[in-house]
Amino acid sequence: MKITRSDIVSASRFKNNSLIVSDQSTKTIMGTNTMNYQGRFFDDAISEWYLLNFRVNNNFPAFANSIGVYSSGGAVDTMRTQYLEESERDVIELPKATKLKGSLDTCLQGRHSVREYVNSDLPLQDLSNLLYHSLAVKGEGEPHRIFPRPYASGGGLYPVYLYLYINRVKGLKKGYYRYQPFNHRLRFIGEKNVELEELVNLDGIDTENFSALGFWVYERRRNMMKYGDLGTHLAILEAGSAMQNLNLVGYLLGIGFCELGGYFKQVIEQEIDIDGLDTHVIGCFISGAEI
Repeated sequence: MKITRSDIVSASRFKNNSLIVSDQSTKTIMGTNTMNYQGRFFDDAISEWYLLNFRVNNNFPAFANSIGVYSSGGAVDTMRTQYLEESERDVIELPKATKLKGSLDTCLQGRHSVREYVNSDLPLQDLSNLLYHSLAVKGEGEPHRIFPRPYASGGGLYPVYLYLYINRVKGLKKGYYRYQPFNHRLRFIGEKNVELEELVNLDGIDTENFSALGFWVYERRRNMMKYGDLGTHLAILEAGSAMQNLNLVGYLLGIGFCELGGYFKQVIEQEIDIDGLDTHVIGCFISGAEI
């Protein structure tokens, strides 16, 4: 009997859709993701509870009022003066960004995960170009002078920030930094106090020559009062949009990225001095000059 490609595809779909359900699945010693999924109807699954309870009722007066408040003059003034929150202490001026050369089609076709890097320091100019074109505030918006950026954010609130652990960038000492998108600067946070392996799982990745680790940090207070629980959902979407910008701009600059799921959230939060209550790490990546 000859097995066709369609037979293999069908068999794969059957396997994925016909898992055994058991109330013992998540009580085994080796609790794999497959076992957790098999026991999803019996044991708590945080991600499933999140999806099942996700709801937005635009007709609910309290929700509508929460949204409406952010159209007031005071709210608009607060949003357009966010630049005043950026620190003037322990900051590094980045070189003025230069114009990019290349097409969007080239970036989209060429983007891929990169796990091995050139054995040299990344030029500071390249880091400046990457951050400016991907994340920096661009001019003044209309009609209320809300400053626009090259990626979207729910309600224009931008509650997600980029923190970096710099490993090999020319002119920068190793340590943690926060990118300030209004003045295009890096603010030094502090030195690393733990081994790299305590921050992220880097199996199969060049741990010697990478330029930087990146952490997307979500400040809940910036959008929860407007959107409630929806704010978390919007923040995750925002981080994804910003990450795609880094990927595409990085491709033109010869900087590769690999997004990481195996990071140790609480350890990172302690290292970069955020509380893990109102402010959370919601994403991680590694980057470096591509070989």
